[in-house]
Amino acid sequence: MKAGIGKVGQRVRLTRQYPAYPEVEAGTMGTIQTIVAQIPGAPEDAFLWHPDSWKHNDMVMPCYSADMEPEAEAPRSIEPIDTGDVVYHAPTKEKWVVALVRGDNLSWAGWPEGSAKLSDCTLIEKATPEAREKLLREMAGMQNTADHRGRYARTVLADQKGPAGE
Repeated sequence: MKAGIGKVGQRVRLTRQYPAYPEVEAGTMGTIQTIVAQIPGAPEDAFLWHPDSWKHNDMVMPCYSADMEPEAEAPRSIEPIDTGDVVYHAPTKEKWVVALVRGDNLSWAGWPEGSAKLSDCTLIEKATPEAREKLLREMAGMQNTADHRGRYARTVLADQKGPAGE
């Protein structure tokens, strides 16, 4: 197995085109789905991967590790992620507006309510103080009292006012 290649879920780039798959060009990014060596009688340095260009997630292509390179790690921002920021969530390949960050978890501002591991997110755009305040006020006005984002926003806004409610 080529060094640095071979974990299920790993993001990789194809370094050469396979004649049997002319629609998948060299340079195509994808995700390793199965280590073929775990299948009896299969080559030791092969795996099945899903090219990003293929729409159906259940379709895979065989490939040798020698024809792949690991995706370069995106540099992590040193700025903390906070309410109103825009992040890229790697597992879903989606951009989210951040509702809140608590510990190692991030909750998004969209519907449905949910959260993800902070380590799966990369800061794309830092919110302005005005945008952050606007989102906090919108979340504080949520009618669903069970939604943790509304409770968080009401707490933050109350803390900003200070103990005298100023």
